[in-house]
Amino acid sequence: MQESGICENQSIQYDFQSSGQPVMRLHRLYKAPCFCWLALLNAAMPVYGQYSKEAQAALSSASKVAVKAVQTSPQAGDPVDFDVQIQDARGQPATLPDDTDVNIQLLGSSGNVVLSGTCRVPAKTTDGKCTLKAPDAGVYKIRAQTQKHNLLDGTGYVMVRPKAAVQKKKEPAPQAAMEWYDPAPSRRRAIPIFLAAYRPEPEPQQPPASGVAGCDPPKSHGKAKVVLTITEGGENGGAFRADLDSATIVGFFQAEDGGSAPSEILVWLSPDHGDLDQEPLVIHACSIMGETHLRSKYPVQSSISYTVVPGTYAVDAPPKLQASFVRPIIGIGVQPGGTQTLSLIDRPRMLVQFFDADGAVVLNDQDRTVQFVSNNSMIGAKDESIKLKAGDDSASTLLLPFWVGQGAIDVSTDRLKPTTHTVQVVGETLLIVCLLGGLMGGLVSFFATGGSVYRRLIVGIVSGIVLTWAYVFELLPRVDVTVAHNYISVFVVSVLGGYLGIKAIDLVLKQLGWAT
Repeated sequence: MQESGICENQSIQYDFQSSGQPVMRLHRLYKAPCFCWLALLNAAMPVYGQYSKEAQAALSSASKVAVKAVQTSPQAGDPVDFDVQIQDARGQPATLPDDTDVNIQLLGSSGNVVLSGTCRVPAKTTDGKCTLKAPDAGVYKIRAQTQKHNLLDGTGYVMVRPKAAVQKKKEPAPQAAMEWYDPAPSRRRAIPIFLAAYRPEPEPQQPPASGVAGCDPPKSHGKAKVVLTITEGGENGGAFRADLDSATIVGFFQAEDGGSAPSEILVWLSPDHGDLDQEPLVIHACSIMGETHLRSKYPVQSSISYTVVPGTYAVDAPPKLQASFVRPIIGIGVQPGGTQTLSLIDRPRMLVQFFDADGAVVLNDQDRTVQFVSNNSMIGAKDESIKLKAGDDSASTLLLPFWVGQGAIDVSTDRLKPTTHTVQVVGETLLIVCLLGGLMGGLVSFFATGGSVYRRLIVGIVSGIVLTWAYVFELLPRVDVTVAHNYISVFVVSVLGGYLGIKAIDLVLKQLGWAT
């Protein structure tokens, strides 16, 4: 920079990498003022992190529900305990201020609901439990969703083993009673011989039918297969939120006799995108399941190949496991931000947008209904709800002030944390302008046509207020914004009302259809 204040000049050009982050490049300009490149910077720079503060709050608030079966190897017909947990966007335990009812469903291979129940998470706690009776043997998908649909769904899997056959215990052979034996009754004086009756040897104990002792369940010695599954995410289409959620890959050892793995089984996984937290997936000896988790920092469709070792077991799984990661929407943003101040004659628009974990604005990802609810009588929204389709960038509605004071509009949509937009309505100046205009109109009417000055002033104030009210609520939406939303227009309308007097009131009544 030179002492004269003229930059030796650099314009600014932005290129964008695949990550979406801007890369600044500088080019020379001829003696442009220093503020030029600052203006170019502000104009070219996209708004990153516009809702950063809101994003941090959304990440740490309750976002989803997780579910798992407490018993890893339940048997058909036995009670199964399920543990549900409220979690934030990062998967950490979170709480809600009210009791939360969570519906638990067990789905069969065709997606039919086999079993259902309800778990309750008490207010300000993170976990809840419920018990269901295990259905017939098989692998079932678990789905958990809140009754209010205010959190993302949770999914998991559970394998139910066949009921073990009850074996009857063999009664021990009765022992022979000891007795005296006299081989020659005629020789009663001979020494008696003490003999014991024959006692058979006990039969050797048979091992349990289900396998070797020491494992729970015992090791299998029958036909078995390996079942591979992958959970679904709570986003639209069962997708996961990139850099926040993980897909859980589960391997089950399913034996016909309900036993556990006789030796270690390895499942080698090869995802084309994303990272595994454990490789390979291991089903340990004496166990019936193992799991690993797949994460991705970026939106991507991941396909996972697999190889099961040893290869002697049949594998029940699709040719490749699939997991979809999407750029997540984690919250609702409102523009203008902060407390909005407006007067009684204002009709501003409130803009609702969606943002991701970085606070950047993103497009809507699915069909949603955005709802606007006023919690007071000072302010309202023109639309109670607006339906959005995937790809829409925002929803907007008009704010309608009703009286002076502070109010709020609650904005909500399914599975996202609601937000509140605070509005301060001011009107003291407006009322003063309206009164002065009515008085001025009444004086003009008195000087023009004569009569009682007090009557003219009183009628002028009332007529000015009525005509101004009609202007605000009837004519204002049809008038150009630059003309309508200022106190000069209000003053002029109230002067006209004060001048017209009773005629102004008649005119308003006819426009509203209340008089003929």
